[in-house]
Amino acid sequence: MGANPAALIEPQALPDVANTRSLVVIDTRVADFEALATGIENADVVLLDAHHDGVGQITELLTQYQDLASLHIFSHGNAGQLQLGSATLSTTTLSQYADALTQWQGALTDEADILLYGCDVAETAAGQAFVAQLQQLTGADIAASTDLTGNAALGGGIGSWSIPRVTLKLRPYCPLSSRPAITRPSIRLSAMS
Repeated sequence: MGANPAALIEPQALPDVANTRSLVVIDTRVADFEALATGIENADVVLLDAHHDGVGQITELLTQYQDLASLHIFSHGNAGQLQLGSATLSTTTLSQYADALTQWQGALTDEADILLYGCDVAETAAGQAFVAQLQQLTGADIAASTDLTGNAALGGGIGSWSIPRVTLKLRPYCPLSSRPAITRPSIRLSAMS
């Protein structure tokens, strides 16, 4: 069980990463994550192993990318925190992950966006401080939810996977298809387990 997250990623699992402009990371603790993954278009999709540190998994994954315009992270959240695999990224733990989060800049464009699809992440002053600190560490524009987020049928907010909290010059884009979830050839699905 104590495997190194770097060993969980096989380079051949992510073909043509040089031409990818968007990356979607889905925590496998999210209900119906498989259906969510099949609804993604025009982006690489990677599933986080729930039993390993998700910040480490994402950091290792991003070493295989450059010039990403957007990074979409679907996970559970709460005011000022995000659940990523076995790790909780919060205002309390950001300093612990500062070096790793700063490394994310190497995979992102100068105007990249990180979108956090997790309930209430930017809710309250603590949530907004979390978003501001994460923005400073990653160098990206950050958007995060201020309310329930997810499948409306499962209790998600109005508009389901929408993110109302937007900072700076964010160019909103959601890779979720409005069509029923089916497997598409444009999806590259990789599991980190």
